[in-house]
Amino acid sequence: MAISERPEKTKEMKLSAWAERFLDGSERMVTEHDILDELTDRVRDESQRAVAAALGLSTPYLNDILHGRRGISITLAERLGWKRVVVFVRHVRS
Repeated sequence: MAISERPEKTKEMKLSAWAERFLDGSERMVTEHDILDELTDRVRDESQRAVAAALGLSTPYLNDILHGRRGISITLAERLGWKRVVVFVRHVRS
């Protein structure tokens, strides 16, 4: 499974006090792509039909997600054990 671990903080990467409390070390931050990797691994081990049924989705809907025609919904993320958090990153111009 290709789930990204939480990166170590560097001098350039300072988290707010809220983020420090929120990410207490027991949680990992991942991208939508990481969740797609997790779904792809599950489909590789089982079948699209079985994974879709286990997640309460139709097979065509899961296929659309796996092929980038639909995104990961909040409901699907929760069914996979994830919660959605919005993060803003300041764009630094050179």
